[in-house]
Amino acid sequence: MQQAFRISEHDRSAPSVRFSQSDLDLVYVHPVPIPGSAANTVQVAKMCDAFARSGVATKLVQPQAASGAQIASYYGLASDPRVVSGLAPKLPGRMLLFGLDACLRHASRRTSVIYTRSISVAFAATKLGYRVALEMHGPLWDDKSKDRERFDRIIRTLAFTTLVVISQKIADWYLETYPDLDGRIIVAHDGADPVTTEVTPRPLTGSFRVGYTGHLYPGKGMELISAIAPLCPEATFHVVGGLPEDISRWQRELAEAGTGDNIVFHGHQPHTEIAGFIEGMDVVLAPYLRFVRGQGGETRNLSDWMSPLKLFEYMAHGKAILCSDLPVLREVLSDGRNARLADPDRPEDWAALLRESAADPTARDNLGRQARADFLDHYSWDKRAETILEGILRMPAPARHRP
Repeated sequence: MQQAFRISEHDRSAPSVRFSQSDLDLVYVHPVPIPGSAANTVQVAKMCDAFARSGVATKLVQPQAASGAQIASYYGLASDPRVVSGLAPKLPGRMLLFGLDACLRHASRRTSVIYTRSISVAFAATKLGYRVALEMHGPLWDDKSKDRERFDRIIRTLAFTTLVVISQKIADWYLETYPDLDGRIIVAHDGADPVTTEVTPRPLTGSFRVGYTGHLYPGKGMELISAIAPLCPEATFHVVGGLPEDISRWQRELAEAGTGDNIVFHGHQPHTEIAGFIEGMDVVLAPYLRFVRGQGGETRNLSDWMSPLKLFEYMAHGKAILCSDLPVLREVLSDGRNARLADPDRPEDWAALLRESAADPTARDNLGRQARADFLDHYSWDKRAETILEGILRMPAPARHRP
């Protein structure tokens, strides 16, 4: 049986490569408008930037018009991305039409690879004979019969190039469920930008500042923060992010419980502002529950598969991380080495670790220093782009597009 090909960030021997534009060009077809508040818009914008920095011509196709300068400013990109709007009428099958239009108007069958996180877009592209790299952030669930049918047809085409996933757990699921993918999976955890310039810390209140950045969807961790905060009155908890309605609900619930005096909500911030907040924190939290939901009331449990952006942003800043001890997160973090891991069902354990951290600045500095070193070795957006591009170029011949 063919060996599964997985260049991951953990392969320290992977060379640093600048790719020739003659090798390929990428057309990143994304069905969610950018800029936006969802985490996926951050990842897509940052990856388009990293692909372009690698030397590969990269174009972003999305449903609505936006200038490259607008996107670059919002996400702090190195340069303005090439961005065009695609046709996405509010009709049945609109994502198929969006994919067809993106290919026919913005891609070349000879040199382009269609890169997407949409099964519908990937299906449309392979039907037209364009090479496709599909990125998936979780399994294909049994009740998604149409997606499963399309996915099965996608991976059987000559145009299908590779599947990109964000954790080894996801790769294992796909290999077990679709053995034909053996040798055609790239594991590329999410990433962040290196902190290469001095960041001015945001002036945050409190003598010991514990921080969280991200959404407040169920399971993301606000439940745990609300339980830890009363146990650590000496700490001030700064929560950056969340929709207005989620923040209002938590403020109301905390007030009714007579707690929350040491929790400060800062609301959603432009991505370029997040660095200042993180820099102003002493310890940062990734307090995921065992059941995590995503955007839009998603009912699936994400905790088995996720690769959270905030984790890599924390690492890039060299901050001491206190994180939930979940198997998928152990692909990146090791307790006592580059983070402290705690049981998400035991807020008292979190409080104890926070008290230890407050009392020992040297220990938390050492954790942060190791986290940053691991990040620079493995988890920047540039490293992720290199991983994916090398994988695309090294796919076995039967998976490549035939002119």
